[in-house]
Amino acid sequence: MENKSAWKGKIIFFIVAVFLGFVYYSVANAETDMDIDKKTETEETKSICPLTQITDQKTCQGCHEVQRKDGAFVWGVKDKAWLDDVPFNAKLRYYAEDPYMYFLLEDIDASNVLKAYEYCVKHGIKKVHMEIQSPGGSVVEAWRIIGLMENYKNRYGIVTDTESLGMAASAGFLILASGTGTRTAAPTAMIMCHELWSLSFLKLETPAKALDDAENLRIWQDNLNRWISSHSKVTMDEIAAKIKHRSWWMVGEDAYKWGFVDKLSWGDESLILMIPVVEPDINR
Repeated sequence: MENKSAWKGKIIFFIVAVFLGFVYYSVANAETDMDIDKKTETEETKSICPLTQITDQKTCQGCHEVQRKDGAFVWGVKDKAWLDDVPFNAKLRYYAEDPYMYFLLEDIDASNVLKAYEYCVKHGIKKVHMEIQSPGGSVVEAWRIIGLMENYKNRYGIVTDTESLGMAASAGFLILASGTGTRTAAPTAMIMCHELWSLSFLKLETPAKALDDAENLRIWQDNLNRWISSHSKVTMDEIAAKIKHRSWWMVGEDAYKWGFVDKLSWGDESLILMIPVVEPDINR
Protein backbone atom coordinates (compact mmCIF):
# COMPACT_ATOMS: atom_id res chain seq x y z
CA MET A 1 0.00 0.00 0.00
CA GLU A 2 2.82 2.35 0.86
CA ASN A 3 4.52 1.67 -2.49
CA LYS A 4 1.31 2.42 -4.33
CA SER A 5 0.85 5.69 -2.44
CA ALA A 6 4.45 6.64 -3.22
CA TRP A 7 3.96 5.97 -6.89
CA LYS A 8 0.73 7.97 -6.92
CA GLY A 9 2.55 10.88 -5.33
CA LYS A 10 5.34 10.71 -7.87
CA ILE A 11 2.85 10.60 -10.74
CA ILE A 12 0.93 13.58 -9.38
CA PHE A 13 4.19 15.50 -8.87
CA PHE A 14 5.25 14.73 -12.43
CA ILE A 15 1.92 15.88 -13.87
CA VAL A 16 2.05 19.14 -11.86
CA ALA A 17 5.67 19.75 -12.93
CA VAL A 18 4.78 19.21 -16.61
CA PHE A 19 1.79 21.52 -16.28
CA LEU A 20 3.85 24.27 -14.62
CA GLY A 21 6.57 23.87 -17.25
CA PHE A 22 3.99 24.26 -20.02
CA VAL A 23 2.57 27.39 -18.40
CA TYR A 24 6.04 28.90 -18.00
CA TYR A 25 6.92 28.14 -21.63
CA SER A 26 3.69 29.71 -22.87
CA VAL A 27 4.20 32.90 -20.82
CA ALA A 28 7.82 33.20 -21.94
CA ASN A 29 6.86 32.86 -25.61
CA ALA A 30 4.07 35.42 -25.22
CA GLU A 31 6.52 37.97 -23.75
CA THR A 32 8.97 37.29 -26.58
CA ASP A 33 6.22 37.84 -29.15
CA MET A 34 5.28 41.11 -27.44
CA ASP A 35 8.90 42.25 -27.52
CA ILE A 36 9.10 41.44 -31.24
CA ASP A 37 5.87 43.32 -31.89
CA LYS A 38 7.14 46.34 -29.95
CA LYS A 39 10.42 46.25 -31.86
CA THR A 40 8.56 45.99 -35.18
CA GLU A 41 6.25 48.85 -34.20
CA THR A 42 9.25 50.98 -33.23
CA GLU A 43 10.98 50.24 -36.52
CA GLU A 44 7.83 51.05 -38.48
CA THR A 45 7.36 54.30 -36.55
CA LYS A 46 10.98 55.20 -37.17
CA SER A 47 10.34 54.66 -40.89
CA ILE A 48 13.88 54.29 -42.20
CA CYS A 49 14.11 54.92 -45.94
CA PRO A 50 15.78 51.85 -47.48
CA LEU A 51 17.31 54.02 -50.19
CA THR A 52 18.85 56.83 -48.16
CA GLN A 53 18.62 55.53 -44.55
CA ILE A 54 16.98 58.86 -43.67
CA THR A 55 14.52 58.79 -40.77
CA ASP A 56 13.34 62.41 -40.95
CA GLN A 57 10.18 62.34 -43.04
CA LYS A 58 10.45 66.07 -43.69
CA THR A 59 13.31 65.38 -46.08
CA CYS A 60 11.47 62.72 -48.08
CA GLN A 61 10.78 65.10 -50.95
CA GLY A 62 14.50 65.44 -51.54
CA CYS A 63 14.58 62.15 -53.43
CA HIS A 64 10.92 61.06 -53.66
CA GLU A 65 7.98 62.46 -55.58
CA VAL A 66 4.28 61.81 -56.12
CA GLN A 67 3.94 59.55 -59.14
CA ARG A 68 1.11 58.08 -61.13
CA LYS A 69 1.16 54.27 -61.20
CA ASP A 70 -1.60 51.95 -62.43
CA GLY A 71 -4.10 54.79 -62.34
CA ALA A 72 -3.23 55.84 -58.79
CA PHE A 73 -0.87 58.38 -57.21
CA VAL A 74 1.91 56.84 -55.10
CA TRP A 75 5.18 57.89 -53.48
CA GLY A 76 8.17 56.80 -55.51
CA VAL A 77 11.77 57.65 -56.29
CA LYS A 78 11.92 60.72 -58.47
CA ASP A 79 11.45 59.92 -62.10
CA LYS A 80 12.84 62.56 -64.43
CA ALA A 81 10.15 61.83 -67.00
CA TRP A 82 7.49 62.78 -64.43
CA LEU A 83 9.18 66.11 -63.74
CA ASP A 84 10.24 67.08 -67.26
CA ASP A 85 7.00 68.83 -68.19
CA VAL A 86 6.31 70.57 -64.87
CA PRO A 87 5.56 74.19 -65.81
CA PHE A 88 7.79 77.12 -64.98
CA ASN A 89 7.38 78.35 -61.37
CA ALA A 90 5.39 75.22 -60.44
CA LYS A 91 6.13 72.37 -58.03
CA LEU A 92 4.30 69.20 -57.12
CA ARG A 93 3.37 68.75 -53.49
CA TYR A 94 1.39 66.24 -51.49
CA TYR A 95 -1.35 66.76 -48.91
CA ALA A 96 -3.13 63.83 -47.23
CA GLU A 97 -3.61 61.35 -50.07
CA ASP A 98 -3.93 63.80 -52.94
CA PRO A 99 -1.18 65.60 -54.86
CA TYR A 100 -1.58 69.26 -55.69
CA MET A 101 0.35 71.86 -57.63
CA TYR A 102 2.04 74.84 -56.00
CA PHE A 103 2.40 77.73 -58.44
CA LEU A 104 4.29 80.96 -57.74
CA LEU A 105 2.80 83.86 -59.70
CA GLU A 106 5.32 86.69 -60.00
CA ASP A 107 4.73 87.94 -63.53
CA ILE A 108 1.13 88.44 -64.61
CA ASP A 109 1.52 86.05 -67.53
CA ALA A 110 -1.48 83.88 -68.44
CA SER A 111 0.55 81.58 -70.72
CA ASN A 112 2.45 80.04 -67.78
CA VAL A 113 -0.77 79.64 -65.83
CA LEU A 114 -2.35 77.88 -68.80
CA LYS A 115 0.56 75.39 -68.91
CA ALA A 116 0.07 74.69 -65.20
CA TYR A 117 -3.61 73.88 -65.67
CA GLU A 118 -2.92 71.70 -68.71
CA TYR A 119 -0.38 69.77 -66.63
CA CYS A 120 -3.01 69.26 -63.93
CA VAL A 121 -5.51 67.96 -66.47
CA LYS A 122 -2.90 65.59 -67.92
CA HIS A 123 -2.00 64.09 -64.54
CA GLY A 124 -5.40 64.24 -62.88
CA ILE A 125 -4.45 66.84 -60.28
CA LYS A 126 -7.49 68.61 -58.83
CA LYS A 127 -6.00 71.44 -56.80
CA VAL A 128 -3.68 74.38 -57.50
CA HIS A 129 -2.22 76.51 -54.73
CA MET A 130 -1.26 79.82 -56.32
CA GLU A 131 0.96 82.10 -54.28
CA ILE A 132 0.88 85.63 -55.63
CA GLN A 133 4.03 87.67 -55.17
CA SER A 134 3.57 90.49 -57.63
CA PRO A 135 3.52 94.31 -57.77
CA GLY A 136 1.06 94.08 -60.64
CA GLY A 137 0.94 93.93 -64.39
CA SER A 138 -1.45 93.85 -67.32
CA VAL A 139 -5.11 93.84 -66.30
CA VAL A 140 -5.86 92.08 -69.61
CA GLU A 141 -3.58 89.19 -68.59
CA ALA A 142 -5.11 89.22 -65.11
CA TRP A 143 -8.61 88.83 -66.55
CA ARG A 144 -7.40 85.92 -68.66
CA ILE A 145 -5.88 84.21 -65.60
CA ILE A 146 -9.18 84.66 -63.76
CA GLY A 147 -10.99 83.22 -66.78
CA LEU A 148 -8.65 80.21 -66.73
CA MET A 149 -9.28 79.64 -63.01
CA GLU A 150 -13.04 79.67 -63.56
CA ASN A 151 -12.90 77.65 -66.77
CA TYR A 152 -10.75 74.82 -65.41
CA LYS A 153 -12.86 74.64 -62.27
CA ASN A 154 -16.08 74.30 -64.25
CA ARG A 155 -14.71 71.92 -66.90
CA TYR A 156 -12.26 69.76 -64.97
CA GLY A 157 -13.02 70.36 -61.30
CA ILE A 158 -9.62 71.97 -60.62
CA VAL A 159 -9.91 74.31 -57.64
CA THR A 160 -7.45 77.19 -57.24
CA ASP A 161 -6.50 78.43 -53.78
CA THR A 162 -4.83 81.85 -53.81
CA GLU A 163 -2.47 83.23 -51.19
CA SER A 164 -0.38 86.34 -50.58
CA LEU A 165 2.55 86.14 -48.18
CA GLY A 166 4.41 89.24 -49.36
CA MET A 167 2.72 91.51 -51.90
CA ALA A 168 -0.31 91.30 -54.12
CA ALA A 169 -0.83 94.68 -55.77
CA SER A 170 -2.87 95.94 -58.69
CA ALA A 171 -3.48 93.01 -61.05
CA GLY A 172 -2.04 90.71 -58.37
CA PHE A 173 -4.74 91.89 -55.96
CA LEU A 174 -7.43 91.19 -58.54
CA ILE A 175 -6.20 87.59 -58.97
CA LEU A 176 -5.84 87.07 -55.20
CA ALA A 177 -9.45 88.08 -54.59
CA SER A 178 -10.67 85.86 -57.46
CA GLY A 179 -9.46 82.48 -56.19
CA THR A 180 -11.98 79.71 -56.79
CA GLY A 181 -11.01 77.88 -53.59
CA THR A 182 -9.72 79.35 -50.33
CA ARG A 183 -8.19 82.82 -50.48
CA THR A 184 -5.50 83.41 -47.87
CA ALA A 185 -3.22 86.26 -46.85
CA ALA A 186 -0.50 86.67 -44.27
CA PRO A 187 -1.48 89.26 -41.64
CA THR A 188 1.55 91.31 -42.71
CA ALA A 189 1.07 90.96 -46.49
CA MET A 190 0.85 94.23 -48.43
CA ILE A 191 -2.16 94.35 -50.72
CA MET A 192 -3.17 97.20 -53.02
CA CYS A 193 -5.94 98.16 -55.41
CA HIS A 194 -6.03 101.27 -57.61
CA GLU A 195 -7.75 102.84 -60.59
CA LEU A 196 -6.89 101.67 -64.08
CA TRP A 197 -4.32 104.00 -65.50
CA SER A 198 -4.92 103.88 -69.23
CA LEU A 199 -6.24 101.57 -71.91
CA SER A 200 -5.44 103.85 -74.81
CA PHE A 201 -3.31 102.36 -77.55
CA LEU A 202 -3.35 105.47 -79.77
CA LYS A 203 -2.58 109.10 -79.11
CA LEU A 204 -5.56 111.25 -78.26
CA GLU A 205 -6.14 113.56 -81.22
CA THR A 206 -9.60 115.08 -80.74
CA PRO A 207 -11.93 115.87 -77.82
CA ALA A 208 -14.38 113.31 -79.19
CA LYS A 209 -11.69 110.65 -79.23
CA ALA A 210 -10.67 111.55 -75.68
CA LEU A 211 -14.29 111.25 -74.56
CA ASP A 212 -14.66 107.85 -76.21
CA ASP A 213 -11.52 106.59 -74.56
CA ALA A 214 -12.66 107.89 -71.18
CA GLU A 215 -16.00 106.11 -71.58
CA ASN A 216 -14.27 102.89 -72.56
CA LEU A 217 -11.95 103.17 -69.58
CA ARG A 218 -14.98 103.68 -67.33
CA ILE A 219 -16.51 100.44 -68.66
CA TRP A 220 -13.33 98.57 -67.74
CA GLN A 221 -13.16 100.22 -64.31
CA ASP A 222 -16.82 99.51 -63.51
CA ASN A 223 -16.37 95.90 -64.57
CA LEU A 224 -13.38 95.57 -62.24
CA ASN A 225 -15.17 97.28 -59.33
CA ARG A 226 -18.26 95.10 -59.82
CA TRP A 227 -16.17 91.93 -59.81
CA ILE A 228 -14.21 92.90 -56.70
CA SER A 229 -17.39 93.88 -54.89
CA SER A 230 -18.95 90.49 -55.69
CA HIS A 231 -15.92 88.81 -54.09
CA SER A 232 -15.84 90.92 -50.91
CA LYS A 233 -17.91 92.78 -48.32
CA VAL A 234 -17.31 96.18 -49.94
CA THR A 235 -19.80 97.84 -52.31
CA MET A 236 -18.98 99.19 -55.76
CA ASP A 237 -19.45 102.77 -54.61
CA GLU A 238 -17.08 102.27 -51.67
CA ILE A 239 -14.44 100.76 -53.92
CA ALA A 240 -14.80 103.57 -56.46
CA ALA A 241 -14.46 106.23 -53.75
CA LYS A 242 -11.53 104.51 -52.06
CA ILE A 243 -9.40 104.16 -55.19
CA LYS A 244 -10.30 107.48 -56.85
CA HIS A 245 -7.06 109.28 -57.72
CA ARG A 246 -5.11 107.14 -55.26
CA SER A 247 -3.88 103.66 -54.39
CA TRP A 248 -5.74 101.74 -51.69
CA TRP A 249 -3.12 99.94 -49.59
CA MET A 250 -4.06 97.46 -46.87
CA VAL A 251 -2.41 94.70 -44.85
CA GLY A 252 -3.60 91.11 -44.78
CA GLU A 253 -5.72 91.60 -41.65
CA ASP A 254 -7.63 94.44 -43.34
CA ALA A 255 -8.11 92.34 -46.48
CA TYR A 256 -9.53 89.57 -44.29
CA LYS A 257 -11.94 91.90 -42.48
CA TRP A 258 -13.21 93.38 -45.74
CA GLY A 259 -13.68 89.99 -47.35
CA PHE A 260 -10.99 90.10 -50.02
CA VAL A 261 -9.55 86.88 -48.52
CA ASP A 262 -11.23 84.08 -46.55
CA LYS A 263 -8.58 83.40 -43.91
CA LEU A 264 -5.20 84.43 -42.58
CA SER A 265 -2.08 82.34 -43.17
CA TRP A 266 -1.34 82.40 -39.45
CA GLY A 267 -2.51 84.10 -36.30
CA ASP A 268 -5.62 83.67 -34.19
CA GLU A 269 -8.46 84.25 -36.62
CA SER A 270 -10.97 83.98 -33.78
CA LEU A 271 -9.53 87.22 -32.38
CA ILE A 272 -9.93 88.85 -35.78
CA LEU A 273 -13.55 87.74 -35.90
CA MET A 274 -14.17 89.41 -32.53
CA ILE A 275 -13.05 92.77 -33.93
CA PRO A 276 -16.01 94.72 -35.33
CA VAL A 277 -15.84 95.03 -39.09
CA VAL A 278 -15.01 98.64 -39.85
CA GLU A 279 -16.31 99.76 -43.19
CA PRO A 280 -13.75 101.56 -45.35
CA ASP A 281 -13.64 105.29 -44.74
CA ILE A 282 -14.39 106.48 -48.27
CA ASN A 283 -13.60 110.07 -47.32
CA ARG A 284 -10.13 109.31 -46.00
